[in-house]
Amino acid sequence: MSAFPWSSVPETHPRLPLPPDSTDCFCSLEDSCDGLFLASIRTDTAAGISRYMVSNPATSEYIVLPHSGYSGNLSSAYLGFDSAVSTQEFHVFELVTDILPPDSQGIHPLVVTGVRIYSSKTCAWVAMEPKWDIQVTLCFGQRGVFHKGFLHLLIDESGLAMVDAQGVKWRTLLLPILAVKGFSGFIGKSAGRLLYIDSCDREGFISRRALTLSAYVLGSEVYDWDASRQQNDECMYWKLYRFPDAVPETRVVALPLRLYQYQMDIVICSMLITQL
Repeated sequence: MSAFPWSSVPETHPRLPLPPDSTDCFCSLEDSCDGLFLASIRTDTAAGISRYMVSNPATSEYIVLPHSGYSGNLSSAYLGFDSAVSTQEFHVFELVTDILPPDSQGIHPLVVTGVRIYSSKTCAWVAMEPKWDIQVTLCFGQRGVFHKGFLHLLIDESGLAMVDAQGVKWRTLLLPILAVKGFSGFIGKSAGRLLYIDSCDREGFISRRALTLSAYVLGSEVYDWDASRQQNDECMYWKLYRFPDAVPETRVVALPLRLYQYQMDIVICSMLITQL
């Protein structure tokens, strides 16, 4: 498996390659990262086994991974790949969740109870228990971001969970602002930085200040493990950039339809908005 410059690919809408034995299988796209795609393939039988496949549609290369060892249905998969570090090595993270009893609002939280990490270098899965300092509940429908060798995940209670590709370093951070439970804006990677975008803004939706879009950049010092663990104020790792009245007569909504791009200092931030 190798990275490929997508800019040189003809506009022919390349499709995900599939192995020959996948004719009668269900295939679903799980994640993508830096030009590679992660899909799950499940056979159409009662005892069907799900496998993961990592592919590059630009070159039609694919690798079908061995079974992770988990046969349930409560798991989420994420792809970790950084072509700036290695054009060959990638990792797949499988987070196994369990349903807990309902909380005070009658919601059954999905808590991460197991983590499996696949390395293309060793061609093997390593299973482990999560070592975060809190019980991690993933935000529904939120993608993970692989950055500086870590998988970053938005979690409930206004948090960010991090785990490195070796399963050695685990960390949770507070988001720079209090987010609504179950929805924490979204994270992304741009210009070599990890960003948290808050589309709600704490001022609310009524005043014109609701048009303000807040982008928070996670400082690189958080990855200096020994030094950063001594800090008590976790919010100090976030730097705020704001885009007041970014586009006239527009509001940020949950269902984006148009793509606009803004540049501010060294941060290039792509955000989705739609005109009312």
